[in-house]
Amino acid sequence: MHSVICRSVMLLALTTSAGLPTVTRAADADLPASSAGLDPDDIDTTASVDRLAPTQTLPLSNEQRGLLFLGVTCLPDVPVVDTLAPRMDGLVPESIELQELPAMVVRKVPQVRDHKFVMFEDRILIVRSSDRVVVVEIPRYRLLP
Repeated sequence: MHSVICRSVMLLALTTSAGLPTVTRAADADLPASSAGLDPDDIDTTASVDRLAPTQTLPLSNEQRGLLFLGVTCLPDVPVVDTLAPRMDGLVPESIELQELPAMVVRKVPQVRDHKFVMFEDRILIVRSSDRVVVVEIPRYRLLP
């Protein structure tokens, strides 16, 4: 049942993603000019797939980040690491097992072909397999104001 729901959510995300750039541009138009200088570390988000997410060393669009988020969170039995997550450009310790990205996601986001992921309580880290460097951070939740 969980698999059917995840597949349905992924299909819905893929079919509706064509309008995402328009929606994003419309949302950006509503921002006050003073927000242009915001530092992502000063914003209280603990996971959303949006423009206020922390910077990344592997440039991905919001749509690609959303596909990664959905693909990883819909996997059954993914272990959640119960330690402090490394920062961007940091190294994931050898003691933490890296997980394979779903094949469907890799087909849709080919930039992550040689990458793996680690899921923490509050974020998903995309890690370069060759040197275990964190290249993308995707928050898992967003606190409402």
